[in-house]
Amino acid sequence: MKILAVDYGKKYIGLAVSDEMELVATTLPYFQTKTEQDKLKKITALIKTINPRLIVLGLPQRGQIYDEVQKFGKQIKESSNTDILYWNEDYTSKQAEQGRSIKFKKGKSHSESARIILQEYLDSELHQDLISKKIRKP
Repeated sequence: MKILAVDYGKKYIGLAVSDEMELVATTLPYFQTKTEQDKLKKITALIKTINPRLIVLGLPQRGQIYDEVQKFGKQIKESSNTDILYWNEDYTSKQAEQGRSIKFKKGKSHSESARIILQEYLDSELHQDLISKKIRKP
């Protein structure tokens, strides 16, 4: 199954998805929204299309947006019944924008941030332990 990653922002929502083997993260087109209701509507529609087993939601470790991301994660969980895993997103925007043009930074960097978040999770010991348990099942 696939895993969906979301980089939440006030204006842009960055997105990435894993392959079926849950080894490689790939960016999806970001979307721009104005309201929380619109964000939830678009994410819910995407979840219905992709049908991920898990959503990795980038969570800053401090700042005003921390509470917004937690609230958004709860709304996604309630509307889609998909598990949410919060993942530290600190510095992913800087990584995504490093060496990139201003045009890239305007929107595409959000999905690149989501890809970085997802790839970090896929490469983590937490995910590797889950994968090895799946493989060992009779």
